[in-house]
Amino acid sequence: MQHNRVPQFSYPDYEDLSESSDFDFSGRTVEAVPAPALPPPHFSGPNYDIWNTDLSCNTNPLQKRNSMEAMREMIFRVAMMQPIHIDPVSVKLPKRKNAKISKDPQSVAARHRRERISERIRILQRLVPGGTRMDTASMLDEAVHYLKFLKKQVHTLEQAACNRPMGDVNYSSLMKTWQPVQMVGYVPMLS
Repeated sequence: MQHNRVPQFSYPDYEDLSESSDFDFSGRTVEAVPAPALPPPHFSGPNYDIWNTDLSCNTNPLQKRNSMEAMREMIFRVAMMQPIHIDPVSVKLPKRKNAKISKDPQSVAARHRRERISERIRILQRLVPGGTRMDTASMLDEAVHYLKFLKKQVHTLEQAACNRPMGDVNYSSLMKTWQPVQMVGYVPMLS
């Protein structure tokens, strides 16, 4: 497997840019704000491997985990709103041609079991956001996270429904709030 290589580069000089803009377009002058000091790039040369980098330069593992969870939740929220259409024809694998298939009942049962499992995995890959671009183990791990997210969303919606004040809209509550004289001239608006 070939990894992508990142070319070596350097940051531009931001000090030159910050000193040139000390005039506000509203006509008044403003003080020049010094540019923030940027950390030097930490590339090791042309053989820099993008997959083996520590992406958390100055962050601890808790911050990295929280940011990954936030990103995952954002992806899940977008995927939750997408309609799901799974074509049954695309889920089933085409029949094998020119392949000698065993007639042994035990082999037939095992093959059918494997086919059912792989069909369900293909369906699950389409349900999980980004599942078609992952290997099976990663997709199953992501499916667990997605299911936990969906359960949390259902629980949140149930809590919101329980806490929402439900007005009594039956006839007896209408009679208590309105006097008979008021009800004669009342015509409900239908929309």
